[in-house]
Amino acid sequence: MAIVPTAWMPNCSMKYIILHWTAGGHKASSLDTGHYHILIEDDGKLVRGTHSIKENVSTGDGNYASLILALSVSQFAVCKEQKRVHSTLVLPQ
Repeated sequence: MAIVPTAWMPNCSMKYIILHWTAGGHKASSLDTGHYHILIEDDGKLVRGTHSIKENVSTGDGNYASLILALSVSQFAVCKEQKRVHSTLVLPQ
C-alpha cells in the first residue's frame, strides 16, 4: 500500500526531493499548496499541492511550484507544517 497516492507521482525525471517545513501554520494554506507538491499537516494528513511534480521538470514556462526560488528545476518538495526539518535527497541517476 502506497502512502502517497500513485496519481500524485507522475512518471518524470527528478534530481532532488526537498524536505522541509513551511513558515505557515499547522494546516496547508493556499499559499503553501501553490509552492509545494505534497504537504503533511499536523495530524499526518497529506495535502496535494496545486502544481504537478511533472511541472518542475522544466521551469522555463513559469508554471511550476516555486519551492526555492530559482532552484526549483528538477526538484519536488514534501513539506511538514511547522516542523524544523530541512534536507535534500539526491536521487540516484
